Amino acid sequence: MTSSSGSLLRLPAFGVSAAERIAQFRPIEQLVRYAGVSALALGLDFAVFMFLTHFDVMSAALAGATGYSMGLVLHYTLSVRLVFDASASLKTRRRLFMEFAASGIFGVFTTWAVIHLAVGTLGTGSVCAKGIAVLVSFAAVFMIRRSIIFAARPAAVKKAAG
Repeated sequence: MTSSSGSLLRLPAFGVSAAERIAQFRPIEQLVRYAGVSALALGLDFAVFMFLTHFDVMSAALAGATGYSMGLVLHYTLSVRLVFDASASLKTRRRLFMEFAASGIFGVFTTWAVIHLAVGTLGTGSVCAKGIAVLVSFAAVFMIRRSIIFAARPAAVKKAAG
């Protein structure tokens, strides 16, 4: 099987590692995978949010930040396995997690701020505010993770081409 450029297509079932498959993703494929991982993490995030607000355990803004934090751990675990080629960044797993968590903290703050402004200032319902926060945070954090945290470093790009 060959592509239009004549190069041989390698099938994942025939010994290509997960990192090699991920490295072959085009940006749109990566976005789709990231969206899938995000959907799973959001499911956990939203379930925690709904539980904490339904039982009045804490304010909507704090519940949003708590749910987001729990989703962050799930998101990292799935992202390094299914979305990003962690080895291409030439960073240690510890550094990647710290940077991922830092971008997550930015996402937590974004989530909190959007919900706080929407509920407290605009009088929006908490579920609607959470939905807006999800969209804003998703876009911002994906761009940070794709372009900074998991970006291939020149040595990794050179090695893959060679």
